[in-house]
Amino acid sequence: MLPPSTFPLSRLATACRRLCFSAGVAALVSSACVVPAYADIGDIDNDGIADHLDTDRDGDGLSNFLEQSAGTDPDVPDQTDLDGDGIPDSIDEDIDNDGIVNQRDAFPRDPSEWLDTDRDGIGNNADKDMDGDGILNRFEQQLGYDPLNPRSVPADSDGDGWPDALDQDMDNDGHDNQSDAFPLDASEWSDMDGDGIGDKADPDIDGDGISNELEKQVGTDPRNKASVPDDFDRDGRPDVLDEDMDGDGVANAQDQYPRDSAESRDTDMDGIPDNQDPDSDNDGVPDVFELHLGTDPYDAASRPADLDGDGMPDKFDSDRDGDGYDNRLDVFPDDPSEWMDTDGDGIGDNADPDRDNDGFNNDIEELAGTDDRDPLSVPEDLDKDGLADVVDPDIDGDGVANEDDAFPRDPLEWSDYDQDGIGDNSDIDGDNDGIANRYELQLGFDPFDENSTPPDLDGDGIPDALDSDIDGDGFGNAMDEFPLNPLEWHDLDGDHIGDNSDDDIDGDGISNEYEILAGTNPADAASVPSDIDGDGIPDVLDDDMDGDGFLNDADAFPMDINEWSDLDGDGIGDNADEDRDGDGIRNDWELTLGFDPDDASSTPADLDHDGIPDAMDDDIDGDGVANGDDVFPRDPAEWANLDGDGIGDNSDDDIDGDGIINRYENQLGTDPRDASSVPPDMDGDGIPDALDDDRDGDGVANSKDVFPDDVSEWADLDGDGIGDNADDDRDGDGFSNAIELAAGTDDRDKTSFPDEEGPVLDFVKWIDGPALQGMVYDDGMGVESVWLNAPDGDFCRGTLVYTGHFRIDCPQMQNSPRWQLVAEDKAGNKTVQWVDIPDAD
Repeated sequence: MLPPSTFPLSRLATACRRLCFSAGVAALVSSACVVPAYADIGDIDNDGIADHLDTDRDGDGLSNFLEQSAGTDPDVPDQTDLDGDGIPDSIDEDIDNDGIVNQRDAFPRDPSEWLDTDRDGIGNNADKDMDGDGILNRFEQQLGYDPLNPRSVPADSDGDGWPDALDQDMDNDGHDNQSDAFPLDASEWSDMDGDGIGDKADPDIDGDGISNELEKQVGTDPRNKASVPDDFDRDGRPDVLDEDMDGDGVANAQDQYPRDSAESRDTDMDGIPDNQDPDSDNDGVPDVFELHLGTDPYDAASRPADLDGDGMPDKFDSDRDGDGYDNRLDVFPDDPSEWMDTDGDGIGDNADPDRDNDGFNNDIEELAGTDDRDPLSVPEDLDKDGLADVVDPDIDGDGVANEDDAFPRDPLEWSDYDQDGIGDNSDIDGDNDGIANRYELQLGFDPFDENSTPPDLDGDGIPDALDSDIDGDGFGNAMDEFPLNPLEWHDLDGDHIGDNSDDDIDGDGISNEYEILAGTNPADAASVPSDIDGDGIPDVLDDDMDGDGFLNDADAFPMDINEWSDLDGDGIGDNADEDRDGDGIRNDWELTLGFDPDDASSTPADLDHDGIPDAMDDDIDGDGVANGDDVFPRDPAEWANLDGDGIGDNSDDDIDGDGIINRYENQLGTDPRDASSVPPDMDGDGIPDALDDDRDGDGVANSKDVFPDDVSEWADLDGDGIGDNADDDRDGDGFSNAIELAAGTDDRDKTSFPDEEGPVLDFVKWIDGPALQGMVYDDGMGVESVWLNAPDGDFCRGTLVYTGHFRIDCPQMQNSPRWQLVAEDKAGNKTVQWVDIPDAD
């Protein structure tokens, strides 16, 4: 460390001021940064450094600045620093220097501990069970569980702290898991019969089916499966104690077969036990039938009925009368002589003379070839007299013998006059002359004489005297205007020509053919095609519809007899058009001015296109201002020029010519038509000051211009009220612009100023760590870095801990007895000081 005499007081004073200025500690400026007169110099810690220059006045290893920050007295050596890092504990964020800030350190004053997961007061580094779940950390890690998570815990059945996976006796019953049949049940450990029930709770230890208690009663060993008493029915009760040895539900005393569980008696004493004997009472009927029929299979006197004596009870006999027909098909199942009754009359077919009950004896049916067993198969009997046709002399029963009857099988007919195959009784035209019998009788003609026939014009079989449509044209005589002409029946227009032959059916003057072509109705006088010229040719077919002598194709108005041409194509015929050539000028005005009214290219001038030639127009440009009052008589958009600049007021941006455009004046409330009403414009750029972003015209916007009304100034870097262009010291660092320019520093950066002297080192000492700490000041732009160099080449880089203080951690401190301490400022100036390690001579 350099003695105080080596530091010029003027440099220390300057460094002190710059240190305080750069630290921004306003409260300390008045006390710690004021250099007193030399006569008041004191030295509390007697270290040879005057108190006003000493950064650690009380010599307790903590700078005055830190002590004042911590609230302790910088003149009394009483501040603690547990980790000896030069930072008082009261402001040290990591008091024990374990790398964990105090707020997160469960043991802020113990550098070996900082966490206590289970909050048991033992730090994790020393706690064998960090999460307090009862299992040691090493066991949890071994088994893959999280020793810091109490929810991540291996099973421990007996709660002895040994996880089951590592515990040789998991249930703690004194029996090793491998030899313990129930390693998780402290009350059981063996299972002789392997039935899953521990021997202590098993009622049959050896699993021989006999309980331990009964084995003891009969004298067998309950723990030896080979030692087991007889138990015929395997009901778990030894035979010597069992009242029903075979377990058939019959006591031994009443059981004829006490050791046969399937038998207990023999009713008929035939030597066959009842359960094996098919006829226990030996009555000839099997037990199974008797059981079904309700008779007693163990009583020979109790037997079911058997009609045919075949040994099969009637209840189960499919042919109980033994006639060969199944009961289900036998109408008389209890009569062996009958089995069918075709007609259902209660008489068996073998004894019934009319088996199918169709009214015909079986013998007659056989003669007629019909089926005497089918009521639907009967002999023919046309007249239903009970005699089959095969034996009936008058088959149809009409009283005429078959041989004399033209229709022997038709009771309504027996003769046919006209031999047409239709009996006379039903023939409507008995003589076949085409006129019905009733018409002939009505008119006095003979219906059975083909030569006696009334007139019939249309041959429809109705005599004319009785025919409502004599000519047969489909129109009744009363409605037929031509009742005796089958080709005509109507005369629509009353011209006595039938419509079928009339060229103009409706008499409207247009032929039927033209009406059809024109799409109108030729049978409707009200449906008439248009015929403008009345020549009888519909317009749609007429080459000259209006009859003006001009064919339709050449006629501009083919339906107007008064017009046929339209020179200008305006839809108005030339005969009625006031402007035939469509040039916008009336025919009579064109003639007056010597132009051709039939030639569109021969047109007088008309500037405003109002149809009045300019030579006759009072307002040539049509702007509503008479020519005599219009400054621009041929410009429809202009008529006035207030400022006389030759630009019409309507298009002039500055109507009054005062240099400010109209919209600015309107916006600011001045009169754009009054040259004496003008808003202020400092820079004369035509933009009023109230709207001008750069009202002094210096190229800097008002919002960024410190002097918005001074064209020569716009910035004030040091805020001294003098514009930079006129300020000799723009950055206010105390050095003129010229000096900074000569020195090569930035005259616009107050932290850049001439600096030719290196930093000042003070209060340098070694501390535990190992590390070197101290204070460093610079009267220029500030300290850039500090480091240590050893003669042998070792290097340790330092850090600026806070304003004016540095620390250099140097693990290789003992490699050299002396080290070179170097401090460099931001201007590149260096200060070098040699320091010795504490135990070196």
